Amino acid sequence: MKLIVYHGSDKIIDNPSHAGGRKFSDFGLGFYITTNIEMAKSWASRKKEKASYILMS
Repeated sequence: MKLIVYHGSDKIIDNPSHAGGRKFSDFGLGFYITTNIEMAKSWASRKKEKASYILMS
């Protein structure tokens, strides 16, 4: 069985790192993924003035 996961961002992510993100956000530093593409899209589009990208793995 293959598990597909998504990450939404306003940047292109070439090399994911668990040290990224915002230190004082709800869950702290990390590279967050989801199996729900709609959730990844909402993460990516939080900053309306920037482009949105979805990383799929």
